[in-house]
Amino acid sequence: MSLVLLVVLLLWYLARAVTILTFTIGALLLLRMLLNWLQVNPFGKAMILLRRVTEPFMRPFRFGFDNRMLRFDFLPIVAAAFVIINGLFFAWVIGDTAWLLGQFASPRGATLGLLLAVPVWVALVVFMAAVYARFLLPILGIGYSARLFRYAFQITEPLLKPLRKYLVFGMLDLSPLVLLFVVQFIGITLRNWLVVW
Repeated sequence: MSLVLLVVLLLWYLARAVTILTFTIGALLLLRMLLNWLQVNPFGKAMILLRRVTEPFMRPFRFGFDNRMLRFDFLPIVAAAFVIINGLFFAWVIGDTAWLLGQFASPRGATLGLLLAVPVWVALVVFMAAVYARFLLPILGIGYSARLFRYAFQITEPLLKPLRKYLVFGMLDLSPLVLLFVVQFIGITLRNWLVVW
């Protein structure tokens, strides 16, 4: 087995492990919320263990949520959504990296189109990470004073600003979600076309 195929195989297993871990943590966070609603003894061994495992994922959200904005007992849903969105994004990046490396090990080998597909894919991942960072960092208390946030703002604002005219409904801003879908569709279509070119 060649080294490239071994790396591809390891990346596929890593992507699967990240996906399984993501859903496991999300399920534990939701279980914590459910058990709190059912008023299970908070000092039982199972609840103490569950809090010990899930608390690191909930701690970043505690400062921003008081009972005026969102009830504390809904905090595990926010943490579970955050973990699942980010975990699936990282699993997708790892899986796509494995797929792209696997194309180099194919019988066609490294073609010009495949070599051009790599920077397209890297640009796609960087842009999508900037969109995620732009809207997830403030939840963690990281604002415009952070260099990473300013960089994400500068990259994403030219495309988000026109979308915001049509995709903001009251307090709900759907422009980042629509932008992620459109950029991912266009980027993957272009990358796949370059790979077979």
